[in-house]
Amino acid sequence: MKYKLAALVLLIAVSGCSSKQLYEQGQNHGRNRCQQEPNHDAKQECLDALNPDYDYYKRQRDELLKNHED
Repeated sequence: MKYKLAALVLLIAVSGCSSKQLYEQGQNHGRNRCQQEPNHDAKQECLDALNPDYDYYKRQRDELLKNHED
């Protein structure tokens, strides 16, 4: 019973987040991971590899989905 309640609470919490919020949370997690790199070059390479801002990401995603439907 506890697991069902926990799953329901998690589902409600996640559904309250927009895709932009989820994207930004992922980006923040990535930046935090990059900050743990031992040297400056590795840290910068990690940060450079992170995805672009949400608006650019969304445009790319929408374009790919549109092309996939055709």
